[in-house]
Amino acid sequence: MARILVVEDNPVNLELMLYLLQAFGHDATGVTDSASALHKALHEPYDLILADLLLPAMDGYTLASKLKAQPRPHAAPLIAVTAQAMVGDRKRALDAGFDGYIAKPIDPQRFLSQIEAFLPEPLRSRTTAPSVAARLPERTPNERGPLVLVVDDMQVNFDLVCTTLEPLGYRVADAQYPAQAAEMARSLSPALILCDVHMPGFDGFDVLEQISADPQLHAIPFIFLSSTSKSDRDVARGLSMGARLFLNRPIEPRELAAIVAEHVA
Repeated sequence: MARILVVEDNPVNLELMLYLLQAFGHDATGVTDSASALHKALHEPYDLILADLLLPAMDGYTLASKLKAQPRPHAAPLIAVTAQAMVGDRKRALDAGFDGYIAKPIDPQRFLSQIEAFLPEPLRSRTTAPSVAARLPERTPNERGPLVLVVDDMQVNFDLVCTTLEPLGYRVADAQYPAQAAEMARSLSPALILCDVHMPGFDGFDVLEQISADPQLHAIPFIFLSSTSKSDRDVARGLSMGARLFLNRPIEPRELAAIVAEHVA
């Protein structure tokens, strides 16, 4: 297991990287700006630092230059993870002090091997996706497995749920707005609905209201899963409207699978 610092101001990208690293047993911490990253890197021991190049106030190039210029008792490799893919960007990153370069969008299937190439063998993960799944409630994959309907406008969030549930035999479908969610719930009869809270033009409470008001749908277990809404007021509102749970991302795959198993008949 390695201690890894992730510097990323985009919450979706940060969540995905932390999710993947933690799922494979690494101790991953995230910050959203270079100043926080600089402070942590100079005062805490990390085995690897992943940083975006386009960061607010102080960009990744400056962060790299400052880190390389200061003596550090634990000088972790510094890797650029960025969508900048123009000719010369890689060289500029390496010249600034980065030790490696990974292009976005990251590939969840390749990400672990990409970052572990910069770690010594003893710190590399001993956990694999199948062994994580094997410790969860067993289900045989088949076309008639329980269906989980995911209501979320972010593809990456849907992909993370699929990665967790499909190896266990669940089917997973996605909807992106309330009317579509209600229509799909009527036609597909899901065993569970997982819904984000904040989405463009509406929120998860709109979805829950439509589901709860429909006699055909109101008995379907409904769980909120959000990385942006964590207030007691939102939680109380969701539960009072009929939601079973209000979960916060990032969530461990084992925990999510166990919760789904508990609420799927």
